[in-house]
Formats: sequence, structure tokens, C-alpha cells
Amino acid sequence: MALAICQEIDVPLGTCINLLNLGLLEHYRGRLMEAAALAEEGVDLAETLGVAPLQASGRLILGSVLSDMGEVEAAETALASAQEKADHLGQTPLMAEIRTERAQLAFDREDLPELRRLLDTALELIAIDPSLSGSLRPFRMFDLLLEILRILGDRRLSAVLAHAYRLLQERSERISDLQQRANFLEKIDTHRRIIAEYRQFN
Repeated sequence: MALAICQEIDVPLGTCINLLNLGLLEHYRGRLMEAAALAEEGVDLAETLGVAPLQASGRLILGSVLSDMGEVEAAETALASAQEKADHLGQTPLMAEIRTERAQLAFDREDLPELRRLLDTALELIAIDPSLSGSLRPFRMFDLLLEILRILGDRRLSAVLAHAYRLLQERSERISDLQQRANFLEKIDTHRRIIAEYRQFN
């Protein structure tokens, strides 16, 4: 409804934000084609408007969807562009998210040197801003990082897992409605995996 209203009354910035938010929602639902179409439309509008933060966020969303679709080259192109814009803006949490998504692509193509470079930089950026308050999907990022660290047998796994679990609990405590809080922790796959893995080792 919000998207339709913004389009009807001609508020392009609101339209762009709603397109990207709907793209995120469809990605959560696993509807990848719909997510990609919404994200691409949002990115095109962000480019037209010249709003750099939305350009960076939109290309991150698009790149992550394309990655999950197996569109490796297109995902890398979108994420490389997102990284350039986020780095220019100094958006530390977004910079970490983008590098994590690119690390996953490097892992998939078995480019170990690039994987380690991106992984190390992502973890350094998280250490700079551990609250990750400006990130889009911090727990997708942690989920990807944990998978890579686990497969590599990297000793940093336990610390990253503890950070992810602590941040997840902190975010959940901000939700006053108990049912919504439970849904936040139990109904989202990435959240469930982080909790289960933490409890397995603690």
C-alpha cells in the first residue's frame, strides 16, 4: 500500500525506499525472482535520483538476491558497485555486509586468497563498529560468516558466534510485544541457526 501511495502522489524517494524494502521482504520469503525485480527497480530509481546511500544499499540487496539465484557474475558486479559506493560514504556496517557477500562468492568459486582477504576485512570492519546499527541484515551477514569460518576451521568462529548471539538477543529485547519477540527469534531461519549453534557449544 505504501508503495502504491508513493507512486500515485509522485514521491520518487518514498517509492525507491519502498521498492527496496519490498525486495528485502520477498528475499526473506524466498521469492527470489520477485525480490530481484523489486531490487533492480529500486536501484534504477536510486540511480535516477542520485541518492548514494540508497544506491549502495540497493545494490547490496540486489547482489545478495542474485547470489542466492546462482547469478554469480551479475551478483559480483552489483556487489562491487555497492562496495565502491559504501566505501566512499564510509558506511562501516554496510561495508562489512558487502564484503561478506563477496566472500561467499569467492568461496563458491574456490578463490581462497580473495576469500581470506574479504573475510579478514569484513571482520575488521565489524570490530570497528560492533553494534552494526547501520547494517541492513546483520544476521544474514553473521550466518554467512559462520558458515565460511566453520568450513575453513577458523579459530575466530567462537568469537563471531558469541557476537552474533549477543547482538541477536540485544535486538530482540527491544521488541516489547512478547509474541513478536518470539517470532523474531524463532521464525527467521538465520536467527534460529545462530541460536541453535550457540547453544550447541555453550
